Amino acid sequence: MSVTFAGLRSWAKGLYPLEAAVEILVRAFGGRFAAPGHPWIQPCDQPGWWWLDVTMLVDDQIGHLSGGKQRVLRIVASLAGGAPVSLADNLPGLDRELTDLVLVGLAHANGSHEHPDLRVDYARGVAVLNGRLPSLHPWPGAVQPGSADAPRPTDESEAAQESVPTSPDWRQRLPDLPLIREDLLAQLEPRASEGTSPAELDELRRDYYELFGRS
Repeated sequence: MSVTFAGLRSWAKGLYPLEAAVEILVRAFGGRFAAPGHPWIQPCDQPGWWWLDVTMLVDDQIGHLSGGKQRVLRIVASLAGGAPVSLADNLPGLDRELTDLVLVGLAHANGSHEHPDLRVDYARGVAVLNGRLPSLHPWPGAVQPGSADAPRPTDESEAAQESVPTSPDWRQRLPDLPLIREDLLAQLEPRASEGTSPAELDELRRDYYELFGRS
């Protein structure tokens, strides 16, 4: 792996959209646009780290490239905090390989690889956390949880599901709960206005109150 690629990944680590931008840049076109010598690839003060200067990843700098390369680089720049990109203008015309890479980047930027597999077990009165769900669209070569190539638990305790008691303290162990809360609220309001059956609405409300209480 290129030292520059490793430095870019180190710099981007922790911010999913930025990680996605760097990963697309590293993987597309053999990584040629993630190499030093381009005005958007700059060294960091941290030795061995490189950063992506999106102010230089603009049409004035990439206008001489082919249409496909320009489209991918615009998407990379937008993911990294640059100018918003028109998907209507930049997705059509990408070949299947590049389209797949962009889809992977979008799934990573969304954080789908970190979404919790959380279910409410009403019979036992617990929220059951089955670890994380797999990415909606994994990076090529990545090992997905639950696949044949994924590491296996070494004992029964690791293999067992994690049952989280439905008391206030367990919520602190699940940092993604605010996202789950917003998702449940987003489902409740439009479904109520669309004439969803009372039984289905009651089930959604029950999920909400089970996780977050009535306050």
